[in-house]
Amino acid sequence: MASSRIVEFLRDLDRGYASLGGVARVRLDVIGGSAILLGTEYARHTEDVDVLEAWADPEVGPQLDSLAGPKSRLQSKHRLYLERVPPGLPFLPRLPVWRPVAFQDELYQLEVRLLDVVDIAVSKLKRFNSRDRDDVDWLVANEFVSLAAFRSRFHLAIDEASASAQAETLDRTISNFNEVERDFFAASETRVELPDWVR
Repeated sequence: MASSRIVEFLRDLDRGYASLGGVARVRLDVIGGSAILLGTEYARHTEDVDVLEAWADPEVGPQLDSLAGPKSRLQSKHRLYLERVPPGLPFLPRLPVWRPVAFQDELYQLEVRLLDVVDIAVSKLKRFNSRDRDDVDWLVANEFVSLAAFRSRFHLAIDEASASAQAETLDRTISNFNEVERDFFAASETRVELPDWVR
């Protein structure tokens, strides 16, 4: 299973990071498809584990890259690599919801958190390629995401994005949101009003 591959990958990364001799725990905030795979019974192929960069220590990112980034030993072993994502890039509410992983007690150095499935569905609206559509469709069809929660978190993400550099992409993101309402939930489309300055 894809989820068991990711779990073993993260366990190996945890052991590797512990071997560096650090004392402070390092948090890995997992987003995207890997978070769905780890938090549900969803099964699909993935080659990377996306993590949101949120480390005050500038050495953490390069250390993670050397241990588990592209062309690392762990990538060769697990056919997975860690992909760092800048914090301003994903389409998310200002305060995302995070969930602990079930295997946290087995980890020494890493604190692994998963983005909540509703926020994952919302975050995928910005790009919304065929894989993103499949992921959101599965979450909705299997009742992990309700229409009310999806709409609520989307509006919080729109509020956040309206004040950032993401503003120029919002029309397309709103169109994708309406597509999910209409085609995945069989619901009426919500009219989304943006601030005048965004236009």
